[in-house]
Amino acid sequence: MALSRIDTRFDREIGFLDETDWINIKALEKEAMAAITSLSVRIYRGFHIRADFSNKSADSFIDGSNTDASSLERTMNHIHLFDVFPYVADTKSILNLAHILYNSWRDTLLAFDKRYEVILSDGYGPEITFYFNRS
Repeated sequence: MALSRIDTRFDREIGFLDETDWINIKALEKEAMAAITSLSVRIYRGFHIRADFSNKSADSFIDGSNTDASSLERTMNHIHLFDVFPYVADTKSILNLAHILYNSWRDTLLAFDKRYEVILSDGYGPEITFYFNRS
């Protein structure tokens, strides 16, 4: 059973996207998209985190929290798409990017281990995260 999901509130707000929708993004966004869709995960101090997340940052989160590992991973691994793609102004393009990223992360992680969960939600715009489900 795949544990990936799209937050129902997010899915309800955007509806279904047509596969024929095209994304018009600049070279800078294309580079950013390539960097975040090629997800690489490492285990640091027992936590499954993005490979680009520094040990120093991970230590700050881990040492400063008394919450469970999955909650910490959700926090450390989450990305706000408006921060990664600041020049994508139209909503449809950013939502298309969110779905592409969600599918890429889900496929990558679940191919490795079915216990990963990928979550696409709407907070400060589209947000994506993942964690390793230990239950």
